[in-house]
Amino acid sequence: MLSPTVSVIIPTYNAQSTIIRVIESVLNQKFSNLEILIVDDKSTDRTVKTVKKRFPNLSIIELPENLGVANARNEGIRLSRGKYIAFLDSDDLWKEEKLLYQITFMESKNCDASCTYVEYGTFQDQGFVGSYIKEPEFVYSLDNYKDLLIDNKIITSSVVLKKSKIKNIKFPNLRNRQDLVFWCTLIKSGVNFYGLNKILVTYDLGYSGISSNKLKMLRFNYLAFKKILDSRIELIYYFTFNVLSNAIRSIK
Repeated sequence: MLSPTVSVIIPTYNAQSTIIRVIESVLNQKFSNLEILIVDDKSTDRTVKTVKKRFPNLSIIELPENLGVANARNEGIRLSRGKYIAFLDSDDLWKEEKLLYQITFMESKNCDASCTYVEYGTFQDQGFVGSYIKEPEFVYSLDNYKDLLIDNKIITSSVVLKKSKIKNIKFPNLRNRQDLVFWCTLIKSGVNFYGLNKILVTYDLGYSGISSNKLKMLRFNYLAFKKILDSRIELIYYFTFNVLSNAIRSIK
């Protein structure tokens, strides 16, 4: 059996209300040489049954216990067969040209990882209503990766990266911000992230869940920064800068 070019990893937990449209956004891609790895983190709702009923040909990796999204993504990476890994959360959507655009860019530039512009908003009766757009830098490298600690613009559902560059790097076992630690660890290992000036992902703010609690997010940021930064002085500096930056953005 020929290996797929892209392995799409979709971790799920109690996502029965959103998972159908998420999977359809993958199946509607103009790029077809892919595999879909749905990794269910011991959902307590009908997520697994919903997927099996609607997409009987898709296989679901059902984890024996709920250990969090980081573990689910790591398991997906471990079982993947593609040259590239693409992440998609169970409440976000891809534009139909997403993979084709990114893979074409990455193959032509021989780059290791890429992310894209992301449109934030909510799904309402009249359809998706956008609120704002996350615009990543042209490239994140060792020179500027700490900018991500001020404002993380590498959104998980927009990322495609070469599996060979992951090596033994894993998403850390954190309740939140494990993606930030993963990106920074990859960059510190020599991987450059290229930001593509095109909106290819829709992020549903209506299902932001844990990230909506600002006090909890301060704690998550602090724990993530501790794993990324090498000195206590840097930790205090970037954590303080992050708090102030977010406070200013919330006032605007």
